[in-house]
Amino acid sequence: MAADPADAYAHGHAELARAFLRIGLLGFGGVAASARRVLVEERGWFGDEDYAALLGLAQTLPGANTVNLAVLIGDRARGLSGALTAMAALMAPPLVLLLAILEVYDRVEGAPLVKALLAGMASTGAGLVFGTGLRMAWSLRRRWDGLVFGAAAFALVAVAGAPLVWVALGIGALSMAYAAWRLTIETAV
Repeated sequence: MAADPADAYAHGHAELARAFLRIGLLGFGGVAASARRVLVEERGWFGDEDYAALLGLAQTLPGANTVNLAVLIGDRARGLSGALTAMAALMAPPLVLLLAILEVYDRVEGAPLVKALLAGMASTGAGLVFGTGLRMAWSLRRRWDGLVFGAAAFALVAVAGAPLVWVALGIGALSMAYAAWRLTIETAV
């Protein structure tokens, strides 16, 4: 966690751009894993719980989770221009790389080696997302309520096959209502 919570958003445009360019360059398959590494481990802008809360908020919004995360952080740091800076910096590296890869892929898409490489990349991406989920769950180990809501969301999506959007809205609403209730209890004491 940043030494002072206000420090988590005390970043200029250049610093936002550098951080999100790095995330965009590192984010193969599991951008949330790269975002966590850069924002929590390398730069120390957030602690695990703060990052998990921000990512949770980003996941409840429509659109790509990490793009939403960049917009949230950029907006809190520098308003609209910070949001645009963080989003553009995050998206520029993969966009340029994607356009270059598409040019090559059009020529080799049917090759067996290319199919094998894509299957390997998909497995790696799934592993990165799973690993990030485990790290986030580990950061909540002292909070039984976070683990319960997380396990419920996992069970509904992975086991029951429920649509992600409805699970995010339903479990998200329940967990926010619970957090608000808990806050009123804690502040009343």
